[in-house]
Amino acid sequence: MGLSSGETTTMTFFYTFGEDVNDALSTLDHAGIPMVTMTVTAPNGLSESYTHTQGDHFDGKVPLTNLGIEMDINNIDVLPSQLTSTKTFTIDPTLVVTAPDTTSSEVTYNLNDTSVVFSTLGLQVDTSNASAMTSALLNNSQSFTVNPTLVVTPPDGSAIETGYTFDSGAQTVDFSSLDIDVNTSNAETMTADLLDSVGEFTVDARLVVTAPDETHQEIKYPSSAESQTVSFGTLGFDVDSNNAQTTATQLLNNSKDFTVNPTLAVNSPSTGPVEEIGYQFHSSPQTIDFSRLGLEVDTNEAPRTTTTLLSASQDF
Repeated sequence: MGLSSGETTTMTFFYTFGEDVNDALSTLDHAGIPMVTMTVTAPNGLSESYTHTQGDHFDGKVPLTNLGIEMDINNIDVLPSQLTSTKTFTIDPTLVVTAPDTTSSEVTYNLNDTSVVFSTLGLQVDTSNASAMTSALLNNSQSFTVNPTLVVTPPDGSAIETGYTFDSGAQTVDFSSLDIDVNTSNAETMTADLLDSVGEFTVDARLVVTAPDETHQEIKYPSSAESQTVSFGTLGFDVDSNNAQTTATQLLNNSKDFTVNPTLAVNSPSTGPVEEIGYQFHSSPQTIDFSRLGLEVDTNEAPRTTTTLLSASQDF
């Protein structure tokens, strides 16, 4: 049993000679061995005394183990003359937190504090009533769970931190500002694996193309330094890159406009397969030459021709 942390205590001192306390208190010049007896009484009635024989070695410490305190006194022999009446004092309590890996941290706080900071554990305990918390936790440890946070740092930005529930179930940690989700089948295992151990991962990039008619398609591709082709089947074209990683970096949060030159296809019933020829997408007059068919198509407004024939073949 220990002294209630934070409670006001009454400390009573007796200065005695010999073993007859009554005689000693009434006869200060009584021949005998001078002794100092100090008694500390807690609000709950628990008391503990310490006796020092004058002339004996004293290291400045008065251990009161039953009350769970230790007092520092410079000169115990002169203490009775300095404290001629009962004195009260307050002991600031301490809060101890022990992590699952047995790491422990003890912090002293004041009964007027609203928070106790455990900097070595990266933890802060908030309280609306420090006195009530002290009483509730006195000789009565409590277990609690601190939900962890997952931090993701993108290559081109600041770290983003998101909290999640600490359990053994599957869950998704949503980093909405980065537009990514981290899925785990066991959050508890993931936490243990990443605690004090940074893990690197690659999120494959996505390329989005939006056509003038607002049709758009999004395709994932590996963010490697190799050349590759991203195929947009819905829009009917491919995007070639000789370094996909560079392409992803240049287009990240930086959309680009580009023009896909159209093609004009002619299907002649008498000359075999369809003949397809590309042409420039601009407003100047131009001629599209189907040399194999001995045919030329003239247009003075290629964008209008393209729009007219897009998904709408014409017979001539």
